[in-house]
Amino acid sequence: MDPNAIQYPAKTAKEEIFDDDEAGTSSPTDDYEEQMQMQVVSLASREDTAFAELLDTLMRKETSTVYMRRQECPWSFDITLPELLEKPCILGKSFVEMCKLTGEESTMQVYKKNPIKFWMVVDMLLACEYAKTFPAFHQLKEFDQRILLSQVVGMILILLQAFCSLEQKSEKLIFPDGLDALSFQLTRFDHRFEDYFRENYCRPIALIRNCGMEKQHYILMKAILLFTPGLCDLSPEGQKIVDNERARLCCCLHRLLISQYGEAKGVAKFGKYLMMVESFVRFNEKKRSHLEMSVILNKVVMTPLGDEIYLKRHFKYNK
Repeated sequence: MDPNAIQYPAKTAKEEIFDDDEAGTSSPTDDYEEQMQMQVVSLASREDTAFAELLDTLMRKETSTVYMRRQECPWSFDITLPELLEKPCILGKSFVEMCKLTGEESTMQVYKKNPIKFWMVVDMLLACEYAKTFPAFHQLKEFDQRILLSQVVGMILILLQAFCSLEQKSEKLIFPDGLDALSFQLTRFDHRFEDYFRENYCRPIALIRNCGMEKQHYILMKAILLFTPGLCDLSPEGQKIVDNERARLCCCLHRLLISQYGEAKGVAKFGKYLMMVESFVRFNEKKRSHLEMSVILNKVVMTPLGDEIYLKRHFKYNK
């Protein structure tokens, strides 16, 4: 249909319906339409406020996460996933408050022994703490929480580390202390693993750079990944909660992109981000397979948390 062919009534057409005596007065229909318009404006205003509050909340969560990515933080490397879920959330706390909550001493010895392992465990812990900040996560039963985290924490790590490295203008994974992950791992593993490490530490950064990912896009994508477990053994109730939260967050990202780029470009960019999720699933599964092989070859000793997150030990749990 040709939009130009649609004829809208002129303003005078409405006035001709009334007699001269009624032309200056309002009808019940006018009052109803005015009320409906006010309700629509009020609804739009509430939606705008909720949208702005969501972005602000996610940004504050990210700021707290970056603040906690510190060598001197007293992390527990022996904690299990159930124990971690029972503890109060540390995001939003000060360094002193965190020390009181964890009750751990300095972990610098772990850092000196293997800095890659140190940062991977720290980022795993922070990803779990990040999940604990979402009301939807707390609606899940404990078993569903553990299933969900075993599926998504690895993807959150990849996105977090890639985006932070990109902010440092690096094409390779760089940790907060400046450690070059690729160079470090190539000194420890056989050359046969070089292709894997290059893909693991470089490809995600190239992917988000090519998509032109901005900070607001990143914080929404991170939240979306948290509720994108793929095919797993969530309960029907848990699956519904996860699906609803993911749909809500996807709608927010879609709305943001449309407002920034317009309808056509915004939808195209949204599609690229959805395809990126599939790439992160693939990256995570390759990493899981590599860790399984490394454990078999005695190249890596997993922490209890890493064992549960990456080696899918959740089948041991009792429902």
